[in-house]
Amino acid sequence: GMRSAAIVRRESVRAPWVVLASSGHCEADQVGGASVRAPLGNLTELVLCGAAIKADERRLVWAFATHTSTILSRDKLV
Repeated sequence: GMRSAAIVRRESVRAPWVVLASSGHCEADQVGGASVRAPLGNLTELVLCGAAIKADERRLVWAFATHTSTILSRDKLV
């Protein structure tokens, strides 16, 4: 199963990742090797570290990421 999850962000495509929130042990340098990476915006991602997941689980993660992205965008407008 998954060992950790994090929301990470960087200031530009060349900047290092910064962990904004996490559950489990997830360091910014683990982003490249993450099992799942789902965009939450232009420079923000949901990152899951652990075992590979099935296609139906991946679709669920992407749906969650899409919903989270919408909330983050809405909060920027308020």
